[in-house]
Amino acid sequence: MAVVDAAGAGSQRRSLACVRAWCETNGEFRDFTLSRIAEVEWSREQAEPPQEDVDWNRWITLQVRAHHDLSEGQRKAVERDYAMRSGLLKIKVCKAMEGYLRERLGLVMADGSPALRLLE
Repeated sequence: MAVVDAAGAGSQRRSLACVRAWCETNGEFRDFTLSRIAEVEWSREQAEPPQEDVDWNRWITLQVRAHHDLSEGQRKAVERDYAMRSGLLKIKVCKAMEGYLRERLGLVMADGSPALRLLE
């Protein structure tokens, strides 16, 4: 299957409707935003089954805490906001979703640059 990106390279992700699938062009599993798919072409040839999606099947625990530059009061507020235990929040997530979670928590921006310094 070939997918054409309707939004173009470098555009920001805004849609929550995504599908993870094998990308024939890049030879790896990728996340595709459904609203960006303008066209799908099915190959008449039967493709080899893709390898296992290791990042989807591997689970990690992301450990997050209030940023060290925050004042004591700010740190305590962030710890309450995120229901941290002993100043730490542990989140189990599959490796393929780690980047999205980091972005959602404000640890990094969509382009990978540092975000607001509430968490680290």
